[in-house]
Amino acid sequence: MTSVPPEAATMRIKTRVSDKKVLAELDRCLVEANRKHLISCNKRDLHETRTRVEQIINKIVAAMIKQSPTFSKLYCKIFGVGSSYEQTKIEKPNEFDVDIVLKIPEVAKPVLQHGEVGGFAHVQLENFEVLSKVDPDMYRTLKVFVDQENFLLSEEMMLLFIQKVFNDAKLHDFPDGVIKIASKEYRITKVEYIEPALTLNIDGPEFSVSVDLVASFLLGANFWPPDNYRKNPYSPENDFFLAPARPIQNHPHKERFWRLSFHVQERQIIFHRYRLKPAMRVLKKICGHFNQTVYSYIIKTIFLWELYTENPSLSSDTPLLWKSSLSYIVLYMLEKYLQCLKEGTISHFWDARLNLLSYLSQQEIEQYRSQIDALLEDIKHNPHPEVLLKYLK
Repeated sequence: MTSVPPEAATMRIKTRVSDKKVLAELDRCLVEANRKHLISCNKRDLHETRTRVEQIINKIVAAMIKQSPTFSKLYCKIFGVGSSYEQTKIEKPNEFDVDIVLKIPEVAKPVLQHGEVGGFAHVQLENFEVLSKVDPDMYRTLKVFVDQENFLLSEEMMLLFIQKVFNDAKLHDFPDGVIKIASKEYRITKVEYIEPALTLNIDGPEFSVSVDLVASFLLGANFWPPDNYRKNPYSPENDFFLAPARPIQNHPHKERFWRLSFHVQERQIIFHRYRLKPAMRVLKKICGHFNQTVYSYIIKTIFLWELYTENPSLSSDTPLLWKSSLSYIVLYMLEKYLQCLKEGTISHFWDARLNLLSYLSQQEIEQYRSQIDALLEDIKHNPHPEVLLKYLK
């Protein structure tokens, strides 16, 4: 998928079903699916669970701050990311992604180096040795994930720093894994590092969640990446994150790679876009029906590109597409998804050099293409609510 010029903004592909009466019937099917939380998540349950997750994580972070002076100095905030924070979560509110946001010491003079790998960068601390005089304790701590050329190492940061501080905090403050919140006990039943996150399973009264904790570095406007990246469409929101994720392909010094993440800007782009988020949830559900291992972020990226196609400035004006009936938007975006699968490419929204489907084999992509094409043909020849509903179960 490539950038689309403004003059192409009104050029839409055709859906296989366009009859308004049929679309109205399909809409009623989607209303029923939404009522049963097949394509949604109970808002009250989500809010309450998310609030409790944040309370637990804040207690964990407070314990980590006590255990590590360096962590205390680097720590900025926690920031929830992903579908549970963007109102695109479906079914149960039982999975959460939370970033532990850190700041790179300014005295170390961090410099981003952007190479040929789209969506990723290296971070070199040009004045790292100066830190040994300014803050010897921090220097010794950071040295475990800084290499001989003063590049930050992504996985080492999570394994040798964050996980160690977490383990020390848990041993000291929660030796049995129990965290008390408002007279209720919540137990950390499992801790596992699954690159790039520290995954916690937490159980409690009518409560069972999995939380992916990732430590990210916060960067401001002066670090915004070069011309091959999209310009920031929301200048008041200049901050972005460096996450400890590595590209799929092998590259020299792969341990130095960090992924650039634009959570704040993306949240703003999809904010108040009428039926965009409901349609996104339906596509996620359909992918789940077929057991397609397509990340939620990839589905969101297809929608980001379509928003840009219809509104290149990404202003707050919402294009007519997102004000259409939900069934039309769903069928239209399924055609878009199918088009991407045929091309074998979904370009990263911020840096089109990165193909987000590169982790899939050609066989998997062809299988997914065949599944979506068959679904659309099924609805075309049998445009009945129950036909669409079977793909939402």
